[in-house]
Amino acid sequence: MDALFSFSSKVVLYAGAFCTSIFAALVLEPEQQGYFFTFLSLAAAYVFVELGLSSAVINFCGHEVVEIRKSVSVERVQRAKARLVGFGRLVIGWFMAGGVVFGVALVGVGLVLFAGEGASASAPLLPWLALCFVLMLDVALLAFFFLMEGLNEVRTVYAYRTLKALILNGVMWLALFQDYGLWAVSIGYAATLPVSLYYILVVKRDLFQQFKSPVAGSPISWKKEVLPFQWRIAVSWMCGYVTSWSITPLTLVMYGAEAAGRVGFTWSIAMGVIAISNSVILFKAPLMSQLVAERNFALLDRVALTYGGASVILAALGGSGVLALTAILNLFGFDFAERMLSIEVAAYLFIGIAVLQVTQPMAVYLRAHKREPFLVVSIGFSILFILLVVGLRGMMGLTSITLAYLLTCLFFVLPVGSFIFFRCRRRWHASV
Repeated sequence: MDALFSFSSKVVLYAGAFCTSIFAALVLEPEQQGYFFTFLSLAAAYVFVELGLSSAVINFCGHEVVEIRKSVSVERVQRAKARLVGFGRLVIGWFMAGGVVFGVALVGVGLVLFAGEGASASAPLLPWLALCFVLMLDVALLAFFFLMEGLNEVRTVYAYRTLKALILNGVMWLALFQDYGLWAVSIGYAATLPVSLYYILVVKRDLFQQFKSPVAGSPISWKKEVLPFQWRIAVSWMCGYVTSWSITPLTLVMYGAEAAGRVGFTWSIAMGVIAISNSVILFKAPLMSQLVAERNFALLDRVALTYGGASVILAALGGSGVLALTAILNLFGFDFAERMLSIEVAAYLFIGIAVLQVTQPMAVYLRAHKREPFLVVSIGFSILFILLVVGLRGMMGLTSITLAYLLTCLFFVLPVGSFIFFRCRRRWHASV
């Protein structure tokens, strides 16, 4: 039932993003569409603030919760509570400060990308500055929901994310059809802030009361216990941003706003396929961390195989469905079919996504051990991908982007990731 709830919430998220892409293509001019998807892509750059801390929260909280529940020693329970509260306070402070830094950094990026685009009603700079302020507040509140997830309040978190997605997309649709243009993005994000505050201050108020004051005991050492794990996740996820959300801004710089609109449209749908597929295995990340803490590796393997296999199947089916829909749109001559990449070019991307998804359950499995051996894969993926995009640009144009994605996934990520996974699993479980 929990897995079904997780999957259903991701379907809502994906359906909303898909409809937003369609409505943007219907309402906005081609150049505006390029800026619209650039806004959404840059909004996803919060990973540069998160820096892998959300994954650390899930894994470290999972281990401390097991200690609190299973230990018969009062002293050990008190120590685990102190570590949990101390870590939670650190996470909250991190995101509060990070939100401010993020907002300021985005203003700088906007001045570079959009400042020379004129002063017309459709110019991107002013809507972008408004979005920067809203995103600053949104990122500052993320800590509370990562803590909920780490404390196994998974249903609540998915309910919140579903409601947030419904409001974000619904308000954005209304703003688009009311001709607010690029302002629709900041209006949509602003409408979600009351929902976030409601969950923090009302729904889970009692849960967060425990983090108001430190608990006496042995605190967690971020430098010794979290940083060695977190920095690898941080680099890995920043590399993931390069291979995912940076593509639209990169296209804007290389090919112009109209091309960025077509790439952004297709890429946002592709990211939805990845999000739904990953949700099946990520939903089990807290459980997998607890199974590692309990050294129940047999059940860990079964969970990873069952839910990981389902995530790969979903990625393949999702990509096939998008390509089939694109073919139907082209067949009936819909005008906005021209606002996305051609089916031949998009096919490279969705095949690459299916290949990439094979390695995602492996990464979640290994991170449950509070380690990140996939760092080399993430770094290599981002570097090789960008090199291929630039290298093939002169010969293939926009096709170079999706073909580079497929080639990198097929000939680097899959073989290298599989080798690392099986080697680490064998070594880490050798004594069991």
